[in-house]
Amino acid sequence: NITIQQLAAVVHLSESYFMNQFQRHVGFTAIEYISHFRINQACRLLGDTRKSVLEVAFDCGFRNISNFNRQFRKVTGYSPTEYRKRMRTFSK
Repeated sequence: NITIQQLAAVVHLSESYFMNQFQRHVGFTAIEYISHFRINQACRLLGDTRKSVLEVAFDCGFRNISNFNRQFRKVTGYSPTEYRKRMRTFSK
């Protein structure tokens, strides 16, 4: 688990200043960045392994399968299961 508090502490900034500077330099919030990073990892695992969707969600830092499914669909436009099927179709 990664928290904003931990990230801010690593660079010796307050949480609010860290969040403002992160968004200013990266273009979106640290929370959005972490979520996209986790979804990208999930995409890789769904395409490269036979792990269950639940295992992939937990491995990528999601602790709630409903939230994982919602975030995954928001970023990719597909459910994790649909994404895996599409990846297997394209890789043939």
